[in-house]
Amino acid sequence: MFKFSSTFLLHFIHKRSLNTLSTSTLPLPSVSTIQFLTNSCGLSSGSPTSHGRKLQFDEKNIQQYEAIIGFLKSHGFENSQIAKLVSKQPSILQSKVSTNLKPKFEFLQEVGFVGPLLPKVILTSPAILLRSLDSQLKPSFRFMKEMLEPDEKRRN
Repeated sequence: MFKFSSTFLLHFIHKRSLNTLSTSTLPLPSVSTIQFLTNSCGLSSGSPTSHGRKLQFDEKNIQQYEAIIGFLKSHGFENSQIAKLVSKQPSILQSKVSTNLKPKFEFLQEVGFVGPLLPKVILTSPAILLRSLDSQLKPSFRFMKEMLEPDEKRRN
């Protein structure tokens, strides 16, 4: 039986559904929001970009950003990891914690990405948090699980 690393599995899932990502260019973030992100998680002032995309921050959403940063910290992310995640995938700050991030984190934990492995896996492929849980993540993990199951289990 072949053993694949969790990084390989996430890379496979990321590549399998890459064409579903939007690559729109948005206006530059405001100065005060950059200041907020710099103060809250150490994000450098030039960081809120990802592959040519820029995220427009809205001052009205500071509480949402705080909730996201707090949620990430509660799941073992350090400030430097949060800064790296936001710089790689700035649109993560537009996510809703209860309806988007929380179910995905719970699923990743259910399939075995716990403790320090969870931030590591997400930082390896941050776009995983932008994927649909029911139509992309779960089917991809089911597929990989079936592929990795020993032959005896598949025959029963």
